[in-house]
Amino acid sequence: MKKLLFFILILLLILIFSCEGFIEAQYRSKKMKAENNLKTIQEALNSYYIDYQKYPYVTTNIITLVNKLKEPKNYFTFYYDKKLKSITSDPFFKDELLIYHIINNNDFILLSKGPNKQMDINFQDISSINDKEELIKYLKYHSYDPTNGLMTSLGDIIFSNLYEYDR
Repeated sequence: MKKLLFFILILLLILIFSCEGFIEAQYRSKKMKAENNLKTIQEALNSYYIDYQKYPYVTTNIITLVNKLKEPKNYFTFYYDKKLKSITSDPFFKDELLIYHIINNNDFILLSKGPNKQMDINFQDISSINDKEELIKYLKYHSYDPTNGLMTSLGDIIFSNLYEYDR
């Protein structure tokens, strides 16, 4: 009987440790998907900027932005209409979209809310910052950093034309 209990205890411990690893793997997968979606949209925005010397001004949502980047010229190197929902949705939320925000008509921010599932940056704060270096510091400070724990770290996954994203 003691051997059976010991065996069950060992199995439970293995199960507990493997579940934690599985959950962390899911978070890493969602983080990578968010980064890839943001990078794809960022590359299309940069191509748009080369043609028009400005970023598209869109106030509704990121689906409108992606549609604007498809016509009259498709700025996505690979793109299918079926992937529209996939490329614009935030992997950390079931039915929420990635966020696009224009700053002073010259710069943009693309973001996913990240694993903590809340927006850590404040657009009112951003609009009050006039110095570009201060703005970059603000964005980097509020960027997701998994060093405090993959699932517990605060911050948004932020892509911008202001600085190169560090993975």
